[in-house]
Amino acid sequence: MLFQPATYRSYPAISNSDLIEFERFLTATPNKTPVAAYAEGSAFHQMVLEPRCGRPIPADIDRERLTKMATAVRATRFGRWALQWGQKEQPHLFRDPETGLLCKCQTDLRLRHGLIVDIKTTRARTYQQFLECCELYQYDRQTAFYLDGLNAKRFVLLGVQKTAPFQVFYFEPTADATGNAFIEQGRERYKRLLALLAKSSFQPSSWATAAASTPRYRNAIIDNAIPNRVYV
Repeated sequence: MLFQPATYRSYPAISNSDLIEFERFLTATPNKTPVAAYAEGSAFHQMVLEPRCGRPIPADIDRERLTKMATAVRATRFGRWALQWGQKEQPHLFRDPETGLLCKCQTDLRLRHGLIVDIKTTRARTYQQFLECCELYQYDRQTAFYLDGLNAKRFVLLGVQKTAPFQVFYFEPTADATGNAFIEQGRERYKRLLALLAKSSFQPSSWATAAASTPRYRNAIIDNAIPNRVYV
């Protein structure tokens, strides 16, 4: 691994989460972490990406429901393939060429030929609602930030419903013109924030305990285009 799991968040480089915090700082919006939602999301990602890691799942987490969600992802052809062959929870460092800021990201799944897969949980009931959630939660910024930072070619958002019937929504912004507009919107967002951050003394709260050494940046690389769709 490029970072130890305990030091990724605190390592002094800008992440997408840090950009969210900085944007809230600019707009004087309280930077509140939804603790319960974060804990559930972390537990779900562990069950999907690292089911054998041995970390205990908190007792107040609905493990049965999360198991059904994880099973739904593995039941899709794409999800099963990506989980089988992808490099999981891999952290990366890169430098933004315009500002010189050191940046970081951690990919859920990274595969051959420049494919990144990010798994989201969602309350969306339809595919259209999931696309609206991607706009609402500014996944466009994350998509562009990861694509540019890692020189990736493709980005897939897999959204799995939090409740039955546990549909899995497949959205590949890099697949068509509509998706490209989504990416360009996100690119404008992250570049604007980085430009402002470069002129600011703002420091993300996650940097409280910085790692002592600088890990190396690593490239990796897929190709297997399939259309955007809903898996049931």
